[in-house]
Amino acid sequence: GAAGRLLGIAFDIGTTTVVGYLADLDTGEQLAVASLLNPQTRYGADVVSRIDYAGRDAEALATLQREIAGALSAIMATTTAQVGAATDDIVAVTVVGNTTMQHLFLGVSPTALAQSPYIPAVTGAVCLSAEALGLAAYPDAPVWALPSIAGWVGADTVAVLLASGAHRQDELALVIDIGTNGEMAMGSRGRMVSCSTAAGPAFEGAHLSCGMRAADGAIDSVRIDGAVEWHTIGESAPRGVCGSGLVDLVAAMLRSGLIDATGMMQPREALVAMGQAALAERITQSGRQRAFTLATVEEGAGGRPVVVSQRDVRELQLAKGAIRAGIEILMQELGITADDVRVIYLAGAFGNYIRPESALAIGLMPRCPQARIVPVGNAAGSGARMALLSREALAEAARLAEQVEYLELSGRPDFQDRFAEAMVF
Repeated sequence: GAAGRLLGIAFDIGTTTVVGYLADLDTGEQLAVASLLNPQTRYGADVVSRIDYAGRDAEALATLQREIAGALSAIMATTTAQVGAATDDIVAVTVVGNTTMQHLFLGVSPTALAQSPYIPAVTGAVCLSAEALGLAAYPDAPVWALPSIAGWVGADTVAVLLASGAHRQDELALVIDIGTNGEMAMGSRGRMVSCSTAAGPAFEGAHLSCGMRAADGAIDSVRIDGAVEWHTIGESAPRGVCGSGLVDLVAAMLRSGLIDATGMMQPREALVAMGQAALAERITQSGRQRAFTLATVEEGAGGRPVVVSQRDVRELQLAKGAIRAGIEILMQELGITADDVRVIYLAGAFGNYIRPESALAIGLMPRCPQARIVPVGNAAGSGARMALLSREALAEAARLAEQVEYLELSGRPDFQDRFAEAMVF
């Protein structure tokens, strides 16, 4: 077991999911990984509703802090048990998350983040003891909360940049981290500019009539070629669609004529006229709302079909429109075109599963003919691990947070115009 070893743990606190990576501090070896649903979701699914809850009174803020500290401690217990160690063997902790998650973890009120000019109470790296934060590690263990760039570009983005190394390269990079919010950074060694858009939970599968997170039974890829083919995570009967499945589906619906360039689902008769009779069978209409049956009653888990509604498509259009518009503004700010981009890093769980071709087909990002697309998985977690294992990386994160510029998109007329254009396919 790992008893007697000096252990450290790195956390990525997502709005929806919390992941912990246990490591041996001497060898740098990763020993165990565990994740939990963020217990704060009980008090609000998204960042804004949690800020509202935290702003009620001191007790509400303390509750949210206790909830997340409890989740982190539970992950410490699970991971150390897997390697035969105790939580007391954890002598160092690093934490990344969006700016709101960092505030709530530190027990600092995030209310200022919800109001213009969106100024965070804390942006620099903060170090407190495990005991002070109510964590189950060795009481005096230093807990480093990594720095944030701005109110809506957090320590998670700092960690993604750290892991990608985009800020150290000469070639121009675009970094996209898609979760409940979409954070983007663009640039190279000379200059990096970042922004954030409310991508909305469409990409995490929330708020969709058929949506779910990327778990067993989630349809994560779709092809439509006369027939409809899909794949589910864990190869089990389909229970819903996650973000990557929805992007694939909408790309396939566009190609097969099921939806037009405005995102409108076509009526049965129009599809029959196009020679797509089999697909027409899958269109249902209740009132004015059309829907598409992706997995039939016979195929779906528990005899329930997986149906994607017109509104689900609209949710995706809003999300991808916001991200695309953000990228366009970053390019405008740097005075470059899509031809100048050499590498695109796709981060977040979504970046792991999404098919780049589908993301391009729906216009989530511009076609950058010279760029290679590199999925970097949970890069926020990788950056948090780097900062856990190296003082140098921790110092670099602090420099990064200071150097990366931030563009506030809300209230920019050019963003609204780009957003309206980017909604269509």
